[in-house]
Amino acid sequence: WLEVPSHQYVTAGAAVIAGMAAAPGMAATKSLTVDGIKRPVSDLAAMKGKVMVASPKKDVLVAFTDKGAFRAYVKKNMHVNLSAAKLKPVAGKKAKAKASWSGDYATFYQHYNGYGAAFNINSGYQEADLGRVGCFLWFCSNYNNMISSVRTHGTSAVLYDYEGFYGDVYVVGPNQLNNIPAWFNDRASSAYDAWSW
Repeated sequence: WLEVPSHQYVTAGAAVIAGMAAAPGMAATKSLTVDGIKRPVSDLAAMKGKVMVASPKKDVLVAFTDKGAFRAYVKKNMHVNLSAAKLKPVAGKKAKAKASWSGDYATFYQHYNGYGAAFNINSGYQEADLGRVGCFLWFCSNYNNMISSVRTHGTSAVLYDYEGFYGDVYVVGPNQLNNIPAWFNDRASSAYDAWSW
C-alpha cells in the first residue's frame, strides 16, 4: 500500500472544485448592457422585477428597464414580436402560428449545457404552464422553475417568470445553446418559441 499525505487530498479536492466552478457555460456571460450602458452581470440580481433581458448571442446579455425599448430591440434584432396582441394564452390550448410547422424549434433543459430532462416547443407554439408539459390523461411533466439551459434551432425562445406569460422576461436568440444566467436560472414558468420568419 502506498501512503498519501493528507495535504495532497486537500489539494486534489480543491482542484476538482475549481474545475467544477469553471465548467463551460455555468457563468460564462462576457458582456451585459442595461439600457445601453455596460454593467457587471451581478447587477441583474438587484434588478429583479425591473428589467427584461435578451441574449442575442452566446454569453451576451442585453437588458432594458423600459418595456417599449425592450420590445423594439427584440423585434428588430431577434425577430420576436412581444406585443400582447400576438400572444393570447388560452388555458389547455396551444397557439398555432400558421398552417404548417417550418421545422424550427427550441429545446428546454433542466440542467446547464443541454443536460437533464428536456422538452421541445415548435416554432409558433407555447407552453403557458411549465408545470403541465406534455399532458396525457391525468399525467403531465413538471418543468416549472426547473429550466437551466435552452437550445434554439432557427428561431428565438422566450421564457417568462410566471405562468401565462407574465413577469420578468428572458429571450434566447436563434441557433445557440444558452445557459440561463443565475439571475433567471430555475425561474421560468411559461415559454414559447417565436414564429419562423
